[in-house]
Amino acid sequence: MLQVQMEEAEKLKRLVKRRTKIELIEDLLGAKRHKTLAPSVTATPDENPQVFQKILRVSDELYVTFEKIFAENGMHSLPCTGHKQTESRNMVGDGVFLEIMHQNFVPFNFRETERVVWVCLSEIGMRSLEGVRDYNKEVSFHAQHLEKDNNTMVTSYFAATTGVPAVSGAQFQKVLRKYIEENRAVFVCQTEMEPKLEGSGASIGVRFYTTLIVVVESGASINGTSDTARLQLHFSAFRRDLGTPISAKFCEPGSLDIGIAAWEAMICRVSDALESFLVDNAVGAFTIE
Repeated sequence: MLQVQMEEAEKLKRLVKRRTKIELIEDLLGAKRHKTLAPSVTATPDENPQVFQKILRVSDELYVTFEKIFAENGMHSLPCTGHKQTESRNMVGDGVFLEIMHQNFVPFNFRETERVVWVCLSEIGMRSLEGVRDYNKEVSFHAQHLEKDNNTMVTSYFAATTGVPAVSGAQFQKVLRKYIEENRAVFVCQTEMEPKLEGSGASIGVRFYTTLIVVVESGASINGTSDTARLQLHFSAFRRDLGTPISAKFCEPGSLDIGIAAWEAMICRVSDALESFLVDNAVGAFTIE
């Protein structure tokens, strides 16, 4: 019993040393938002309703089939804590170019963890890319539309950047869904991203689709009074070439490096962000509504 308590105390000590709440929020949301864009970029896209409806339908389908997806990709063979990542940096044409799986336990109960996962996934993707290797240019986020209730969030925004030649930034549409069961919660977070040409604002002829599935379920009791929660995460990023006259230029070998670095950084920070929020909540630093 004493050994278990000492181990858990050491875990909390390690977690408390992580970045503060303010630093985490700045990291997730992006502290710099100075770039000014034309109104046509910051305006809500006309196709939002159709895109959101399509993604919501796919989310429900993924909820039904996620266990099969986990099994096919070897989630259950991962150790806990375990991490697996595959990349296809020189991929030509359409296909999945990044896949990440991760699972671990956190020394917090299922309900606390489920609430914090919702907060973190609501913010993921809307943050600065400072610190991402090979990419130190400023990215500014321009909100367009947001709807949110207890189990669904839909949002669109434009991420402007000076870091990619001939590209002004990218249009994002994001949908987050939460499915609550008795001792398990399933989160499906999907984004569609379409980079835009500098000047004209037209599509570069390539679209990116990402899917993040996070499962939180009750774990074993630590000492008869404290519960744990198990986190399982599966992420995939898919590229589609629309076959325009200029799209081939943006599908050359090496063109995926920036995207892989950015998504890898965001996904690999999810677990740290969750634990940091949980620790802050546990010590009363802030309250999750």
